[in-house]
Amino acid sequence: MADADLDVVIVGGGHNGLVAAAYLARAGLRVRLLERLPQIGGATISAQVFDGVDVRLSRYSYLVSLLPPRILEDLGAGVRLARRPYSSYTPDPGTSGRTGLLIGSPHSFAAIGAAVGRAPLPLPLPTGLLKLASCADRLMRRDRAKLTPDRVAYMVHPDWVADPAKAPPAALWQPRIALREGMADAARWYRAQGLL
Repeated sequence: MADADLDVVIVGGGHNGLVAAAYLARAGLRVRLLERLPQIGGATISAQVFDGVDVRLSRYSYLVSLLPPRILEDLGAGVRLARRPYSSYTPDPGTSGRTGLLIGSPHSFAAIGAAVGRAPLPLPLPTGLLKLASCADRLMRRDRAKLTPDRVAYMVHPDWVADPAKAPPAALWQPRIALREGMADAARWYRAQGLL
């Protein structure tokens, strides 16, 4: 297709560019998508995030929980989201990773506590209190705030669950490494890097 035959040129083949291109093409427009990287997908792709660790992870997989179902329906995308029994751990760079924020079930707290040799302190916090704490953190630390409103929004999103009863069926997904073993391996790696 020659450039003169195009209706729209989209620069950037990340998830937003792909969705825009799909909507425009479905509307009958002639679309060209340009991407400087060797692959399209942006935040949706998996990558090797730790040097020397042969594991590919999604850096931004939490964003998929914010994907409006209407886009999937409109585009006929065959994406099925599965809930998981635990959420996330974010190391605090201010303490060189010795402390952080863990969102998850008591089971995940126990596994991390066993891995690092300390008893965790799980605090069930209601959404309103988390939102208030994010405002206070912003007031006190300004642009260095750790608990920002956007982090609170994804921490309390309904697709983040820590209820073992809502775990995906065993036929759909089974971990290859037990939680305690994985947390112990992760703690060893963090210790070796001087982060724990």
